[in-house]
Amino acid sequence: MHEAIFDEVVQALKRIINMTAMGNGLAPQVAMGPLQNRMQFDKVVAPVEQAKTHGAQVVCGGAPLEGPGHLYPLTLLTEVKTGRPSSTKSSLTRPCP
Repeated sequence: MHEAIFDEVVQALKRIINMTAMGNGLAPQVAMGPLQNRMQFDKVVAPVEQAKTHGAQVVCGGAPLEGPGHLYPLTLLTEVKTGRPSSTKSSLTRPCP
């Protein structure tokens, strides 16, 4: 993404993420429920933790939510090093070029 619009896009994505209700997937006001199982949860946690270890900045999310189930919030990272697995592959995440 071009640096001229980077901050604007990050803030727009952050607003969208922060408006997304998470929790019990059966509740009508919830848009994002828990991950299906521990294996899927671990597939989300591992690349985020790896990215953070290598200098990624957490704009929002980035840590499991308290409560029952495998709740992991929508997460927005910046400063992710190119070529790291966290920047190129995850079953549930996608980079924004």
